[in-house]
Amino acid sequence: MEIISPVFVIGSYRSGTSVLTWALGQHPNILPLEETNWIYRSSVDFYNLYDLGSNNGEFSHLGSTGWSRDRFMQFFGVSIHDMMLSSKENIIDQSIELALKKLSENEKQLLGQHQDKLNLYHTLAPSNFSIMRRADDLKRRWVDGTPENSHYVYGLSLLFPNAKFIHILRNPKKVARSLMNFSTMGQHDYLEEQAYFTWKRLVSDCVLAEKAFGSQKVLRVYQEDLEVDPRGTIEQCMHFLGEEFHEDCLLPLNAKINSSTYQKNFDSSIEFNINSAKSFERDCFKFYKEILEQYQIEREPDLHILELLKDKFENYCRSQRPSEIDKIIEQKDSKIAELESKLLLRELPVIIKKYGPENIQAGESYNIQPDGMNAIWVEGNNITSSCVVCINDIPLLSSFHDQHLITVKVPNEITKNKGILKLNLLDQKTGRTSNILVVEIH
Repeated sequence: MEIISPVFVIGSYRSGTSVLTWALGQHPNILPLEETNWIYRSSVDFYNLYDLGSNNGEFSHLGSTGWSRDRFMQFFGVSIHDMMLSSKENIIDQSIELALKKLSENEKQLLGQHQDKLNLYHTLAPSNFSIMRRADDLKRRWVDGTPENSHYVYGLSLLFPNAKFIHILRNPKKVARSLMNFSTMGQHDYLEEQAYFTWKRLVSDCVLAEKAFGSQKVLRVYQEDLEVDPRGTIEQCMHFLGEEFHEDCLLPLNAKINSSTYQKNFDSSIEFNINSAKSFERDCFKFYKEILEQYQIEREPDLHILELLKDKFENYCRSQRPSEIDKIIEQKDSKIAELESKLLLRELPVIIKKYGPENIQAGESYNIQPDGMNAIWVEGNNITSSCVVCINDIPLLSSFHDQHLITVKVPNEITKNKGILKLNLLDQKTGRTSNILVVEIH
């Protein structure tokens, strides 16, 4: 089975996201994309559409199929991946067509009558920025450098569980000055405070992603290093991506692209700017100093930060979902509340019937989730939304599905050794506990 592992370059505007994307995209196995600006949004839409399609549990389409949200999201992630790779020929065709329109008839004739498409493309397109350099380039991966992806690392990981993210970080003053002179590129100039706010908004979420997912999923590189040591920086990126370094990746770094024009003889040092009279500048440099000092090349995922990132993404999804989904969910919540009231009045016991997966090996992964954690499902009767799964009397963050199903993500340290674990449910509202099942770690 093919492992789909796209690459997302994240970071603030004016930090080198575009040139790094093009550099990585010169690799024989990586297809460079112009900023997509829609893939990150699809993670929100598909997340909300799952709620619409599963609102009545087993009596709704997605509920009747037994598809989880993760499986639903990953299905469309595969479709997006296929679309990206199949668009390669279309991009080349479009590039040729647009370039030919700018040529006179004599110039077209000078190109020759018998060039194949790829040669024609290379003749017309800039040689340092190529979608495909050779006919035998595999291009089984793709790279997207849309800066707004910085806010959607969690959602993109639901679509593409094996995606890799490269955060390119640049000095805040250099970013701000570039944004403040954006009109030299035909864009509107940012006000100074707005420029600093934009840098911090994007970088803050990149740093959260670094902490949440750890160094196996998110790599940080520095724009200044890309300028001073381009080979070393690209080699670092390729090692992280599991690809061999290729000389072609250095070609885009030989030319400046999307570069604002402005005087660059200003002091961008932390020591100078951390004492700025402007509070927004001072705050950004304090944050910049902090994230430089705290950064560790090798980092384990921080589960607390991961939950924070998840909550942030889910809250945004709720704010964006169509009103009809809200009405359906309100009706469902009302039914659940009514059912729970009846259960409480009748004092029906919470009962566990079974759990899974059953064959858990010490120290090994099982039922892996998009965030890399292991998970256990528990089936039973009279489960309420206030129930949590307890292992060895420790309540764990759980996800209630309906009165017969609850799931829980399990920290690795709980199942790292052989032995016997005690599994039960606790209703945090009433204090009632279920029967106990024994979980054997082999």
